[in-house]
Amino acid sequence: MHIMKVRKSLIRILEDSGYDVEIITARDKYFDILIHEEYKIHELHALNSRGQSLFEQFRVYYEYKKLYKEIKPDFIFHYTIKPNIYGTFAATSLKIPSVITINGLGQVYENPLLFKTVSVIFKLACKQSKAVIFQNADDLNLFLSKKLVAKNKTVLVNGSGIDCELFSPVICKNSYSKKNGESLKFALTARLLWTKGLKEYYEAAKKIKKKYPLVTFYIVGYLQEDPKIGVTAGIIKLWQESGIIKFLDAVSDIREILCECDVAVLPSYYREGVPRVLIEGLAMAKPIITTDSVGCKETVIDNWNGFKVPVKNTELLYNALENMILLPEEKFEKFRNNSRKLAIEKFNEKDILKLYLNLANKHCQPSTSVSIV
Repeated sequence: MHIMKVRKSLIRILEDSGYDVEIITARDKYFDILIHEEYKIHELHALNSRGQSLFEQFRVYYEYKKLYKEIKPDFIFHYTIKPNIYGTFAATSLKIPSVITINGLGQVYENPLLFKTVSVIFKLACKQSKAVIFQNADDLNLFLSKKLVAKNKTVLVNGSGIDCELFSPVICKNSYSKKNGESLKFALTARLLWTKGLKEYYEAAKKIKKKYPLVTFYIVGYLQEDPKIGVTAGIIKLWQESGIIKFLDAVSDIREILCECDVAVLPSYYREGVPRVLIEGLAMAKPIITTDSVGCKETVIDNWNGFKVPVKNTELLYNALENMILLPEEKFEKFRNNSRKLAIEKFNEKDILKLYLNLANKHCQPSTSVSIV
């Protein structure tokens, strides 16, 4: 998840509190937008998400160290695995206090050998960090059980949080109503990896369309190049031609999609932090269908604001989709209201941002420099 989408509120609250904020990130389609909006941004060239050779790891570490020497931050927030590890090592070598945020372990956890190796390095990084912030209790408990982090350093937050004023159902012109003879629109929004449950979603949708032909299934996100990893342009073309799926490339404002759809679906078995797309769905008063997997399960109370299904289970996913279609309108509205209530009570970013601000205040003073990596 790019810094522009999930860290903008943190940047804003730090700047409003008097901090000079510097951003370090790899170049992507948002990079020039950040420059245009006059953020202080520095490009990280060596960060390659697939690079696993020892040489590439050293390159990442030394580039962090070089940038930190140039920027001279007084405090650093690190996010995602490589910044958490190599950014922390670089910061420590320069005696700059920093904190780690564990926003999901992703594919690293799926590979036992890789996770064992990364765990050794993570333990050292956690020891050097001033605090380790976890976005779900499962990851926190995993780190504690493996003795990767001291308990007194851990902080638990509910995902990355959401601006409940920016993401609000009041911006939508229409909402689902059986009285108007409309049919449900489901949307899966994600990086289009197989581990996000794309195959299960397609197979369940195919069965639903045979029985309920007017129901619509959207897929929204970035296509993959390798069919072993996820949905490619060729695969999505076949799915669209079958009439099962409507595909939308990743959009700049996900609220447009959420206004058009009725239910947010994510049958993921990727080890998430808490998926932002589901938090966004909650805030926009969308019922949720997701798995009982790490991170995902935090966003749904079964039969209260949606349905929770086991991972990799197409049949039970189909049942959940059909149950949503068959919900009486009054109960569907309760699901919608309950999702919004959960967003406000559990995932409101104001509470989470205060925690990050307090960490900065603890280790440095306003008018000093804070980097977000």
